[in-house]
Amino acid sequence: MSPANPHRRADLLWLWILPVAFSWLLWAGLHPAFWPAVGCAVAACVAGGFGLAWHRFSTPRRRISAGFFLAGSSLGLVFSMAFMGCLPFDYYNEPPMTPAQLEAMHRQQAEQGWQQQQRNRERVAKLLVPRDTQATDAMLDLSANYDQVLPGQNPGGNIGIRYEKPGTHVWQGIGFDVRGTVRTSWNGWSETNHIAIDRKCAEVDFLLGEEWNRTANITLGRLVIHLADGTEAIVPLVAGKDVSTSRFNPVTVIYNDENSRSNPHPSGWYQLPTNAVVWGERTDSQTGQPRPAYLYYIKRWTNPYPAKAVTGIDLEPAAVNCDLLLAAITAQPHPEGQP
Repeated sequence: MSPANPHRRADLLWLWILPVAFSWLLWAGLHPAFWPAVGCAVAACVAGGFGLAWHRFSTPRRRISAGFFLAGSSLGLVFSMAFMGCLPFDYYNEPPMTPAQLEAMHRQQAEQGWQQQQRNRERVAKLLVPRDTQATDAMLDLSANYDQVLPGQNPGGNIGIRYEKPGTHVWQGIGFDVRGTVRTSWNGWSETNHIAIDRKCAEVDFLLGEEWNRTANITLGRLVIHLADGTEAIVPLVAGKDVSTSRFNPVTVIYNDENSRSNPHPSGWYQLPTNAVVWGERTDSQTGQPRPAYLYYIKRWTNPYPAKAVTGIDLEPAAVNCDLLLAAITAQPHPEGQP
């Protein structure tokens, strides 16, 4: 009895044509679930391969070894054609989910995101440096809200970048207590972060960032400021005006005006936006001068009703992929000196 020959017409039928044709008819006609479809294709390939091996070989050992080889060859052909789109194996295009399925998915994502955030807060709480004794009451303590450490605190971070140390800092005449970061998005899940204040203030200053570079003039999110009488003040956060990418790059960073691009800094780098502060810098290899590597941005809100207490602030992202960062909040005291 002669061995199997892929060029013989009968062998060609058993080895290549029948498994492929059976799989095509099954998937096109019945649209079975994923694993039943895989099982049927495997069964067809095994039947063709072992049937051909049984017919062409005389000893059990050769029939078994040849059966595995021939069935594997047929299976490889079937799934190669399926993944290349030659067969109606359309499991990449899943049918749209029902409203109930969408709601269940969103609930699951929210639960997973909340659990992830709680784990992050617990981890960050162990790494937070103590609040500086020089921090004033106006510098809000966000220890309970931080869910990410500051750039430079992660072991094995960007080598060659010198970061500011966590603690009290003064930029543009405003003092900030900077010891961590609050994020609005985690792995495809986003959340509105609420920060309680409960005090009268004439002005609130925010130290903000954004994880990725965005197109200028799009709204990345907003600050919803809640007043004691139930009214709200909405403060939009616009890319290129209020906040931009924190990972500084002179090519992609968004500037407040086009003139900044034609007026380079004396060190050879473009001028920064007027509300930007440098959190990290590295030495330029060509000029030997320091240049920014990580930025935060100051957003100032003046309270039109300073007699009304601000009870809390919500940081809301405009979309899931708008990863806003909040590093610090300073609530400037009420003119009458009330807390």
